[in-house]
Amino acid sequence: MTIAVSKLRAGPFSAILAACMLISLPAQSQALTDDLTTGTLTGTCESLIVAGEDWTSQCDGMLVQSVYPDGRSGFTVFLKSGVAVTFRGREAEKPDPDSQLQSVNRIVVDPGKEAAEFEMKEVAGGCGYTNPFKGEAMTVCEATDIGKSQYALQFRSDGKPPQMERDGSDQDEAKRESSEQKFQVGSWTGDPLDGGRKGCLMSKNVDRKIALILYADRNQAFHLSLFNNSWNLTEKSASAGDLRIGGKAFALREVDIRTPHLLTVHVGADRDALQSALAQSAELTFRSAGAAQTRVDLAGADEAIKALNACVK
Repeated sequence: MTIAVSKLRAGPFSAILAACMLISLPAQSQALTDDLTTGTLTGTCESLIVAGEDWTSQCDGMLVQSVYPDGRSGFTVFLKSGVAVTFRGREAEKPDPDSQLQSVNRIVVDPGKEAAEFEMKEVAGGCGYTNPFKGEAMTVCEATDIGKSQYALQFRSDGKPPQMERDGSDQDEAKRESSEQKFQVGSWTGDPLDGGRKGCLMSKNVDRKIALILYADRNQAFHLSLFNNSWNLTEKSASAGDLRIGGKAFALREVDIRTPHLLTVHVGADRDALQSALAQSAELTFRSAGAAQTRVDLAGADEAIKALNACVK
C-alpha cells in the first residue's frame, strides 16, 4: 500500500530533506537540523527500477547522498521531469576502507510539483557504494516491497569528487541570529529557521519533559513532532501509533524516530484540517507500543498556529 503524506510540496531534493530534518526543540533537541551532510555526484544513471517499472531512460546524471548524525541516510536520483526518487535507510557495515553499506527501508517518490503528495513505500533491501574521492565510484541499491515489487538503482560517477555541503554547521552567527528572532505566543515559543525562509517552528513545553513541536513552511508543509524525555525509542519502537486531538483519532501515515526522545508523525489529514483540529481542541494525546502515552494541553494553540503561519516567508 502506498503511504502518502498529505500536501507535502515537492521541490525535488529540498522538500525531501525538509521532510527528513524538520524539528529542533529549542532547549532539548537540535537533532534534525544540525549537521546534515550531503554529497552530490555527477555521472551516469545506469539503471533505475521503481515498483518494477524501468525508469532508466528518464534518469538524470546526478546523485545526492544525505547523511544525518544519528545514522539515517539516503540516496536521491532525479528524473528529467523533476521527479526525485530516494532510497532511504540507515548506514550499516563498512566492509573495507573504501566501501560502505546502507540498509533501505523506504522508497520516497517526490513528484516535483506544487502541492503534490510524496509517495512512500515500505521496503526491505540495501545499498552499497565505493569511495567517490578515489575516482570513478559505483552506487548500487536493491529493495523489495511487501507485494514483491522491485526497486533498484545503479549509478556510476564520472570520477569527479562529490560536492559536499553541511547544513546546520553554518555557524555560531546564524545560530545567534536565530535565537534573537525567537518569539512567544502565550505558552508557545516560535522559532524562525533562517529568518523563516526554511520554515518556522512553534513548540509548547510541559515541565521541560514533554513538548509538542509544529513545523510549517511556505510550500504548505505542516508537521507535528513530540518530545518526551522518558522515551527511549528505537527505529522499530514506534512504527505505528494512536494520535488523538480533542478525543478524535487521526490516522497516521508514518512515524519517524528522530532521536530516542523525539519522533515526527505524518498525519493522514491535510494541513488545514489538522491545523483546525489543533486550534479548536483542548488536548492532544499520543501513544504507541514503544512510547509511553504523552498528553499536551493545547491551550493557546489557535493563536500559536496563526503566528506560525505568519512567521513563514
